[in-house]
Amino acid sequence: MSAPRLITKETKWIQVEWDPPLEDGFAPITSYTLERDDGTGGPFVTIFTGTATTYNATELWGGVTYKFRVRATNCIGSSSP
Repeated sequence: MSAPRLITKETKWIQVEWDPPLEDGFAPITSYTLERDDGTGGPFVTIFTGTATTYNATELWGGVTYKFRVRATNCIGSSSP
């Protein structure tokens, strides 16, 4: 699965997207979980869980370098971020 990548950048929000994994263990992907680090190196927090492969991350602050990661989930379990 691809890492989340920036699609659109505005003042207080961005849009990210990711590609589905190339292999799904012969079980369809049921959801994605997008997580964000607020730029302090602290823990990642979940900001989205659903079936879409794009997300508009809001309430962002200028001058902060955010990190995003995504996991795919199916009946077998969740992927590594």
